[in-house]
Amino acid sequence: MSLGPNPEAFDGVGFTFSSKLVPEQDAEEVRKTVAVKHEQQRTEIEQWPRENIYNGWPEADVRQWPSTFIDFYMPNSKLYINGMETAFLIPEKGVVLCKRTLAALKRDLRISLPTCTQINTADADIVARLLKKHGGGKLFPTANHLWKELSTLEA
Repeated sequence: MSLGPNPEAFDGVGFTFSSKLVPEQDAEEVRKTVAVKHEQQRTEIEQWPRENIYNGWPEADVRQWPSTFIDFYMPNSKLYINGMETAFLIPEKGVVLCKRTLAALKRDLRISLPTCTQINTADADIVARLLKKHGGGKLFPTANHLWKELSTLEA
């Protein structure tokens, strides 16, 4: 992967891979559920963009969801990469609400990242293979988890 062979540089940063957006009807239900648990932020939650909602993830994954992560989203053959910061979690519902934030990612990384275009060119095939292997969605809570998986893909 173009992010390099140095998982230590990504200490504290996780990775998600997904191929589908949450359907709007499901996103609305998620917003309602989260707003009930976080009444003081209800207005913000009710307007949460569905692009920043993860729903239907295993409870075990949500319980280890990283506070900062890189999201690889590939709905077709085009790869999108975003720096994300976790805002709300409801593990028993498989729900995570996040905010896009390059600043949080840059704060947590010890290296400079290649551009999204460079990552897309170098990694689209690997991301497609990961998504196929894991049914369209996978969390790697740490760089070490991701690098371990990549070593099995490339073997």
